[in-house]
Amino acid sequence: MATVSDVGRELVPVLVSAGVVFPDDELALILKAASGLPATALTSNDVLGPRAVSEARRMVRRRAAGEPLPYVMGTVEFRTLELAIGPGAFIPRAMTGAVVDRAVAALPPDGVIVDIGTGCGAIAFAIAAERPDVQVLASDISDEALKWAAENRLRTGLEVGFFLGDLFEPFPVDVRGRVDVVVSNPPHVPAGAGSSLPRDVVDHEPGVALFAGPDGLSIINRIAAEATNWLRPGGWLVSELGDSQGEDVTRHLDSLGYSDIAVHLDDASRRRVIEAQWKEVGRRL
Repeated sequence: MATVSDVGRELVPVLVSAGVVFPDDELALILKAASGLPATALTSNDVLGPRAVSEARRMVRRRAAGEPLPYVMGTVEFRTLELAIGPGAFIPRAMTGAVVDRAVAALPPDGVIVDIGTGCGAIAFAIAAERPDVQVLASDISDEALKWAAENRLRTGLEVGFFLGDLFEPFPVDVRGRVDVVVSNPPHVPAGAGSSLPRDVVDHEPGVALFAGPDGLSIINRIAAEATNWLRPGGWLVSELGDSQGEDVTRHLDSLGYSDIAVHLDDASRRRVIEAQWKEVGRRL
């Protein structure tokens, strides 16, 4: 038997040697996952059983080898939800909550929203949790990612319809032209900019969820163009983007016929969220 303090003396140096920036905080989360107890409930003198200690050692080895902490833990917190996550799905970040805020604000009562590139379903489930009156549909091109989304549907009990395919292609034709909000956190990193990302991101998270052509805009530009065929008149497009991409995306949206285009700050005061309204029925592409 070992106390939390004993385990810390053994495993914190392992994380430090691996370059983990906040080793004590990460170990607390690992011990939470390994023991099944809230991190706030564990004190330095608490005794951990052999199984919990063994699991903590295994998880620390994975983290020290460079695997992202949420993959190691098997869960990630997003808004009010704790979601299952693992290899094959992009890890949702807290900053994407600003996208959810704008999308929720744009939704009318009993509206329809589609989430493009849903991954593990973070945006879709957050909206379903906060707006139970709306219909939430979501798509992703990766069947691996949608396996996590399916697990999270069971985990949360929230009603979200998931569809495997490219962007809007798999959605039912009966929602075409009557979607109130299109929301997305699309891949937006330029293909040659991988070196600017942390190693655990580049080495482990799916490239299809990160990179989008030489300028990082190929997917968001496609979403904007195709959304004109799915949005109702007066519907909204809300998307995350890179903090230097606002002007380029604004110009593209304007050329497609969107109006009321605005770039908003995320929780870190970066220009990472864009929204625009679709009004021009005669210009559907």
